[in-house]
Order: sequence, then structure tokens, then C-alpha cells
Amino acid sequence: KQQAVQLVDTISDRAKLLNAVNIVVRNSKGRLHGDNVDGQGFTSGLLNCGFDPKDKKVALFGAGAGGAAIALALIEKDARSISLTDLSQAHADELAEKLSGLSACTVSSRVPENLAEFDLIINATTVGVEGTGQVCSVETVNPQSMVADIVAGDDYTSWLDLARRKGCTTMTGVEMARGQFQLMIEAFSFVNS
Repeated sequence: KQQAVQLVDTISDRAKLLNAVNIVVRNSKGRLHGDNVDGQGFTSGLLNCGFDPKDKKVALFGAGAGGAAIALALIEKDARSISLTDLSQAHADELAEKLSGLSACTVSSRVPENLAEFDLIINATTVGVEGTGQVCSVETVNPQSMVADIVAGDDYTSWLDLARRKGCTTMTGVEMARGQFQLMIEAFSFVNS
């Protein structure tokens, strides 16, 4: 995604801030335009699951390209606060600094001790891809919270399954992918019209 930034003629402001492109369209003049729809796909999935991130407190695990795109999209959807955590806390610190000040949303990098205060808890890491592992314990998660995972697959990850059994509303990576595909279809339809 980062290398694609160098291969296009123009990029969206969002892709520039994220330094990542995941969709490229050729305009009528033959120029390549890059954008990143990861975050918008994620928030579209949330909305389709009946969850509006406006004024919500978010715990986001993973500050890589996917996590950064999701954090930016949540800021654009007026989330109240985002707490970033990553295996490399320096990476989370850097992303928090980059995104702070873009809106009224408070962006910090900290490892939450208790998840009960968060309305939305997100796994934007590869933990769970193999079907096992948990990005964090769901023990302190509020049952009224939305718990989301970007891991796309046929089944719920074990982490999402535990959250679902606790009573949480959950969103899989499939819902995110559906949101991304819809945005891609719209981008390609616009170019071809």
C-alpha cells in the first residue's frame, strides 16, 4: 500500500495523510489516481451493523496501515476519543501525534487497563487470523459495547465469539470488506461514466 503511493499521478488527501493507497483508478486523461478506502469500508460496516461511532469512545488495537485508516475514518465520523495500542508502542505514539488536532476527537496512545469505558473495541491486527488468539481479554468489556475485528473469514474469530457470548454486538472483517467493495464499485463506476 505504501509503495503504491509512488506509482500513481495523484492521491487523495486521505491517502497522502496515511501514506497508503489501496485503490487506483485511471481518469479520462489516462492519469492514475490513488485513494485508501480501508477506513471508510470499516465505518460503513459499523453503520450497516447499526452502530454510529459519533461521540463514542474507541479502543483501537493496531496502529499499522489498517489501524491508521480506521482511526482517520473514525475521526471523520466524529468519534469522541480514540485510544491507540500497538505491539510497538512507539508506532502508536507516532500515529496519535499525526492524527491529534485533526478534529475535536482526542487521540492518545495508551494501553487500556479496563475496557469497560469504551463503546467500541477494535482489533486491527493480525491476531486471530489463524483462528486462535485474542488481541485482549474481553473480561472487562461492557456488554453494550460494539466489538469489531478486521480479520476477514468465514467464521468469527475466537475473540469475537467470546465478545458475542458476553452479549456484545460484533462486526467481522467481512462487513468491512463489503463496505470497501461498495466504495470501489462506486469509484470505478464514476470513472467509466
